[in-house]
Amino acid sequence: MTDADLAAMEAALEARLRPWKRRATAHILTALADARAHAEKAVTDALKQTPDGRRSARRIDNSPSYKAALGHLDALMDSLVGISKDSLGGLIRDARAAFYRSSVALWKPHIDPKFWVGPDPAPTQSGERIMRGAIVHGYDLHRELEPAFAVTANQLFVAINQAGRRAATDRQGRDRLRLWHDQAKARLIARVSQSLSDSDKAVHEATGLLLIHPDYRGDLDNDAGDGGLHLPE
Repeated sequence: MTDADLAAMEAALEARLRPWKRRATAHILTALADARAHAEKAVTDALKQTPDGRRSARRIDNSPSYKAALGHLDALMDSLVGISKDSLGGLIRDARAAFYRSSVALWKPHIDPKFWVGPDPAPTQSGERIMRGAIVHGYDLHRELEPAFAVTANQLFVAINQAGRRAATDRQGRDRLRLWHDQAKARLIARVSQSLSDSDKAVHEATGLLLIHPDYRGDLDNDAGDGGLHLPE
């Protein structure tokens, strides 16, 4: 491949990534707005009248509004990576499937047909499943995103607790929940965007290998390198 070919392929990867990042961001913004709205409802007069400390913490834990806010965070993660580590659904996995189909078309003009895995390789259901369930950087998607969501959920409790303190004014309470929202937005968008970017590159590299007959893959078919995906023989 020439430098111009490589530049064109890199531009194609960037172009196909952008709409998925926009879709993910929209999911995140909607879920966080809903969670914040429920969190504001959790800061009730009863909470503000409860002595600060264990009693107020218990009241928050038992608050339907707090539980509803957490529910929006859980639903957001499910929408991004599926309902379990074994799931093949979710927006990021859908993006991987789309990247795979796109990469087949991007790679074929640059691979000599004599090295193709078949007479006229095309996207397959098995290839798509491989990409949806791929392990990138040694982690499944659930494990990749769980820390960011755990911090977001923990900080939500802290924000409600601080907003509900007896000494906190209504404005201070709103400001505290707004700060939680802004920090959560930055954290989750950054984490999800990175996961999509990693998937974009890793799926593209793996698709190139899938199009090559195993007899010609040689040392390319391995787990070495950041983002490398294992391919079946």
